[in-house]
Amino acid sequence: MNFFEPDESNTGVTPIQIGLRTGMLASGMGKIVRSIAPGAPPPPDKISQIEGIKKQIRIAGRANAVLVIVAVGSMAIARYV
Repeated sequence: MNFFEPDESNTGVTPIQIGLRTGMLASGMGKIVRSIAPGAPPPPDKISQIEGIKKQIRIAGRANAVLVIVAVGSMAIARYV
């Protein structure tokens, strides 16, 4: 069995991958924020990095929301099949 081919045994892989990616992005954002001196305004390059990471986290959150809706809908339909 190829792990990357979709079948019934690995249907939860995509949400897990998105969750892991979100965690890595949040960790990266934390490192950037900790590198800024307390009380000092952040430099423009750090602001642009943080904004880029925020955008990626927002996209991952929306993807997870859609996958949860699909999963719940599928379970509701499967109940009657």
